Amino acid sequence: MTPETKIWRWARNTKVRHKQRGFQVKMTQNELYKLGLQAYKDGCPICGSAFEVGCAPVTINSLTLDIVDPTMRILAPGNVQCVCWGCNNEKNLKSMRKNSQSLQSGRISLKWG
Repeated sequence: MTPETKIWRWARNTKVRHKQRGFQVKMTQNELYKLGLQAYKDGCPICGSAFEVGCAPVTINSLTLDIVDPTMRILAPGNVQCVCWGCNNEKNLKSMRKNSQSLQSGRISLKWG
C-alpha cells in the first residue's frame, strides 16, 4: 500500500475518531489528507522525525493529529497540526501534569452534580 493510500485512511479514521470523541469536525477528509501528506513530506515540526504511517501498533514516529487548543473541542484549520505520536504524547502528559498541579494548589475548582 502506498504512503498516500495510508494517509487517506489515516485522514478518514482521524475524522471518525474525533467525531466519536465529541469534537466538532470542521475539516473534510480531503483537507486532513492534504495536511497529513504535507506533514509526511516535511516531518514532525517539533522534533524533526520522519513520520511512519499505517503501522499497527502505533510507533513513536506515527503520524498523529494534535489539537492545538483541545478545550475548544473543534477540529478545524488553525487548531490542528500533525506531529509524531511521541511529541503528541509528551504534550498530553505535560498538560495532565499541569492540570494535576493546578488541582493540588487549588487553582481549579470542580463543581460536582
